[in-house]
Amino acid sequence: MNQVKRVRAGTRNPVFALLVCFQLGCLATLVTCAKYESILSKMPDARKMARDFQDLYKYEYWLSPSMLKGSLLTGPSPQLKRVVLKLLEGQHVKIGTVGGSITAGASASKPGTTDWFSLFIAWLQSAFPEATISARNGAVGSTTSSFLDLCMPNHVDPDVDLVVVEYSVNDGYVHSHLEHEQMYAYERVVRKLAQGHISATQRRGQDPPALMLLHNWRCCRGDHVVISNNKTTVTPTLSHFYRNAEDHYNVLAQYYGLPSLSLRNALFHAAASSQQGFMVDEVLPSQHGIRIHPNDRGMKYIADVVVHAVQQALLSLALEGFSEEEARHAGSWALPAPMMPGNAEERNLQCVLYEGLKPLYKQSKGWEFGCDVPHKCGYISMSSGSTMQIQIDTSVPGDLLPKDDHNDGEPQLVAVHIGVLKSYEHMGMLRVGCEGGCSCKPLTVDCNDPADHSSQVHYVRLMVTQHAACVVGLHNEAASSSGSHKLKLACVATTVAALPDHG
Repeated sequence: MNQVKRVRAGTRNPVFALLVCFQLGCLATLVTCAKYESILSKMPDARKMARDFQDLYKYEYWLSPSMLKGSLLTGPSPQLKRVVLKLLEGQHVKIGTVGGSITAGASASKPGTTDWFSLFIAWLQSAFPEATISARNGAVGSTTSSFLDLCMPNHVDPDVDLVVVEYSVNDGYVHSHLEHEQMYAYERVVRKLAQGHISATQRRGQDPPALMLLHNWRCCRGDHVVISNNKTTVTPTLSHFYRNAEDHYNVLAQYYGLPSLSLRNALFHAAASSQQGFMVDEVLPSQHGIRIHPNDRGMKYIADVVVHAVQQALLSLALEGFSEEEARHAGSWALPAPMMPGNAEERNLQCVLYEGLKPLYKQSKGWEFGCDVPHKCGYISMSSGSTMQIQIDTSVPGDLLPKDDHNDGEPQLVAVHIGVLKSYEHMGMLRVGCEGGCSCKPLTVDCNDPADHSSQVHYVRLMVTQHAACVVGLHNEAASSSGSHKLKLACVATTVAALPDHG
């Protein structure tokens, strides 16, 4: 409550009023802020505090004010304002981010230095020097929000204060309507994070983290190549403004009252008009005809968008304060029912990825462990008729099992998620099912997806009976829509329905 009392006065606090002056640039007009001089002269620390606030705005934006204004779709949440308060008070604050290869630092010249998350953390540390800031980048390339929905405990600290969620590029534009697989997965990610349900057990004794939904820009449908007089000209073909997943996710942001940050909104018109410094070639270089990963300039633009959102939360504190209602909302957030029908989140039990798959291996014919892409290893099959078995513990601790009065005595099923690579060429057909200790309905999935020019891990969901040594078989089928038979197992995860009091 002390926090609330200190800032509830809002603009009646002269130091916060000075902050507003800095933000609006009115310090150049002494008359505007002179009315605070007599008050400040009686406050020994006020001038130092005012200088400290000015330091918070010592950030060199590369985006224009109009671009920044369009990048923030919803204002700061009470949770984000609470995080800024902790930073102002010099407390320990944990910052995390999750997403795909863009957030992991792909195409940054120095990952860990010139990627957007590192630039953002560097600004936080300079703007709030008395705070202790811990940062964790939990992003994994070639993953979607479905991956984080299943593997959140592996990539987010349970006591994190702020999480920036970035998946709209990898999730892709699926349909013009909202009811599709990735929309459901993205909402479950938001709900788990917003409630602090990061591990299998409910987080207790700590406020849930603040969230910011960051949407990077998948700008183009491809490149238009013209060869004339032995000269090749490559021109990016801009996608329609609306062909991005972010507009669907903005509906979720409105439903849950979360800040939504858009790089597309900041850059689209400047790129479409070939404004220097914002042309597609200058921000999103072509990689084999695909423009997804921003270079250092693009990373700086993303950092601008995120820094701007935090500064807007700071300005909101100055103008509006932090009310008792906001404090209650930030501390104990009772989420509404899921926006998507029946989209209750599940409890994460286990998730193994890449190298972590080796202990699950039982036997195989025609499958080998390898790394066809650096740092993205898995079990790979290149020919039809190949088979492999893995062994998974699908048993569930009793305290995590829902007490279902309508299951007629049948044991609770566990969801086993088999993560296999889907790509736009050379991929085969996978059949997966239970072959020992447990039982489930077998499924077949086509891993060839020529419609989306990308490579992502897709999850086959099996509903499996509980067993400490459940054997699952993977079979490379003779049929193939691509004419080739490559398969890759990259991830295995298990989940169980949430207890009623877990939301």
